[in-house]
Amino acid sequence: MPELIMVEFDAVGNYLNLIVKAPIHDPQVLSLGSAALIYDILPPELIQWQREIGFAPATISVKKFFLEDQWIGIQDLPDHFQEVLDNPDDYDEEERKDADEEILRWKEEGTFVLKWCEEYWLSRDGDVESS
Repeated sequence: MPELIMVEFDAVGNYLNLIVKAPIHDPQVLSLGSAALIYDILPPELIQWQREIGFAPATISVKKFFLEDQWIGIQDLPDHFQEVLDNPDDYDEEERKDADEEILRWKEEGTFVLKWCEEYWLSRDGDVESS
């Protein structure tokens, strides 16, 4: 918000491109922010764009990516687990052990993080487990 964006991927899930469309003008949508989508309030600009590009809802698989300027991406682990891996000396042995166990569980279960205005923890199948 307030712009519409589209993230493009190739057939095997590699990030290709970001397209930024004109800003949204609907005051109701702007007041709700990203929560508007939760309530299925789609801005007219989005509906028109979907028609233009021939959008059809479908399940896709994508690989890890992150667009800092838009704060959108996929990560293998939440930031707090990655922080322990990147800076193990900043944590005591028990904290590292707990993190290692949770990281192993995440990997075994195929859990991952979607960052889109906030963090969503998703199952291997893309179901939201936590936010």
